[in-house]
Amino acid sequence: MANLLDSILNDTAPRIISAQHDAQQINFVAGLSDPGEMIRCGYLPELRRHAGESDADYAERIRPLVMALPQAERDVILKAALRRASLDTSNGRVHAAFALKPAWHGLGTVVDGVMTSKEALRLAGLDWQVTKQQLSYTFGGVVKPADSWGIIRQDNGAFLGAVGSRYKPIQNTEGFAFLDGVIGDYGARYESAGSLYNGKSVWMLAHMPKQRFSVSGDEIEPYVLFTNCHDGSGAAYCYPTTVRVECANTFRTSIGDRSKGLSIRHTGNVREKIEQAKEALGLAVAGFKQFKEAAQSLVQKQADVEAYAKSVIDAIFEDTSEERSEPISGVEKELSDAAWANQNSKRRVMLAEIMERYESERCHPKGTAWAAFNAVTEFADHHEQGRQRGDAQTKLSRRFESTLAGERDAIKQVAFTQALAL
Repeated sequence: MANLLDSILNDTAPRIISAQHDAQQINFVAGLSDPGEMIRCGYLPELRRHAGESDADYAERIRPLVMALPQAERDVILKAALRRASLDTSNGRVHAAFALKPAWHGLGTVVDGVMTSKEALRLAGLDWQVTKQQLSYTFGGVVKPADSWGIIRQDNGAFLGAVGSRYKPIQNTEGFAFLDGVIGDYGARYESAGSLYNGKSVWMLAHMPKQRFSVSGDEIEPYVLFTNCHDGSGAAYCYPTTVRVECANTFRTSIGDRSKGLSIRHTGNVREKIEQAKEALGLAVAGFKQFKEAAQSLVQKQADVEAYAKSVIDAIFEDTSEERSEPISGVEKELSDAAWANQNSKRRVMLAEIMERYESERCHPKGTAWAAFNAVTEFADHHEQGRQRGDAQTKLSRRFESTLAGERDAIKQVAFTQALAL
């Protein structure tokens, strides 16, 4: 039986317009738009993103600067970009497909139109299955079964992870079938799909144009994402998001939306769970309307951007700049004084950059909570500070560093909550 999306789309298959399967050809300059990797080139002030600068303009401006670096430095950036993408490059190809426009990395297959589930499965190279096989060990020359099982990828025999006896795999085809059964009524189309970490994780992203909306000229693009782990590290998830997943980095960014969706554990009657989950996902998708209404309310709210930014910073640090428990004395006090000074310095830098981004054309209309919120989200996306290492002097700011390097969506969620509370 044809999938639901297959039946509502026309019979014209999308045409491949580019296919890059050599991972060494990754667009590593574009990879520098990620704040977690910018620390690699922090010694070049010219590489800092300007307030309001788009990814494309930023990459074009810094390309000659990056290409002028010594080869050893370019190799460092190349490796960082490959880590950021973490795409599955097994079997001599990049297992990813994208509709209409290439991803930042320039890898994988790009087609000139949206895809049906069947087309996305094939074009992204996800048309493989996994099996669960009992593991064994040799003792005293005798092969004995172990009390654990391995997930084996059937197209190349790769070992993806060890699992328990109750674990039941969810195949890639089941993930697509699940989405087909839920989002067809929303006019959804598949825009990207692929696998990460050599197949340990897979994703499939459906765009829902009927749910697209605008807030004060800012276009909000709604998607539904299905993710699944084949290594036993977690459940399958399906949730609405506004992030176009293209690689491991955007995959991690979208995870902040996961609480608005549902999970399917790899135990019990998995197929029955999938059927039960369809109605729940439909309710989650309807949440886009609630987000639209909340976002539009921010346009109507007046906001003091500096006071708002300080409230966001306080929430991120889980304290205020005035709060401090005095240590007893001696070395402990000396270290605490240094750490406190370091943290307050970071507060000032963060506040100054948010205020700078607020003045860009991208944050509008001025004086509203929506503009203030966008200034913080731009900071979260593009601030170049990375995770720091150090001794006790940096412990008070570790949570802040971690958020910037790997949990940007946490800042955005705090910013949204604080804006609604104004």
